[in-house]
Amino acid sequence: CSRENVVVGKGSKIGDNTIIQDSVIGEGCTIGKIFFSLKKKSQWIFFKKLISSGVTIKDSYIWKDVTIEDNVSITQSVLADNVIIKKNVTLQRGCVISYGVNFFLAYGVKLN
Repeated sequence: CSRENVVVGKGSKIGDNTIIQDSVIGEGCTIGKIFFSLKKKSQWIFFKKLISSGVTIKDSYIWKDVTIEDNVSITQSVLADNVIIKKNVTLQRGCVISYGVNFFLAYGVKLN
């Protein structure tokens, strides 16, 4: 994960292969590839949970409890609380996504 001039809120998870520049990430967001493990009966059992990868966020405001999945690019945009951006979405300059919107667009779709 690469972060330059970034503020990240409490409880947010930012995984590998994520680039964030000059942006604010709110509380409880999930961005990038996240791995976690569970312990069961004295044995470690590892679960791989892929949330997203290949995410780039530049000059943007990501509010609270936002999920951003695979291969997403966001530039100079605002995402309000509880937004879900599914994989392969590009949000270009000036996009404002309102509360609770779920984007699951066809591969390669760009919004501007």
